[in-house]
Amino acid sequence: MQQSKNPSVARKFERAGVNANALLHCRGCFQTVRIVDYSQSGLQLARTFGLFKHDLVQVALTSGISLPGRVAWSLGNRSGIAFPKPIDADHPALIELAQRAGKALGELAMPIANTHPRKLARRRFGS
Repeated sequence: MQQSKNPSVARKFERAGVNANALLHCRGCFQTVRIVDYSQSGLQLARTFGLFKHDLVQVALTSGISLPGRVAWSLGNRSGIAFPKPIDADHPALIELAQRAGKALGELAMPIANTHPRKLARRRFGS
């Protein structure tokens, strides 16, 4: 999906990418999902199934922090979840997701920044 470049539909809050597991509760059932990005106004989830626009949901992070929301859109196995109102930047859920995003980025960036993975493996094993 491509975002509109029209300033009248610009987002209020910047999104940040993350790779975090969560539980999604909806209509008395739950499913394991992946949070792929987040902002103060909502989440984009992957691995979602059977969600409909306007469904009320709860997204529970692995730490146990739970966020209420409503399905804003659903396409294939991706869904957008909008919070009832924007959450504060210092909300524990946003802090946890920011830490996970930083950790994931640091782990992925290290081998790329230092060297090719095969060369890195040869160094580790003395080849």
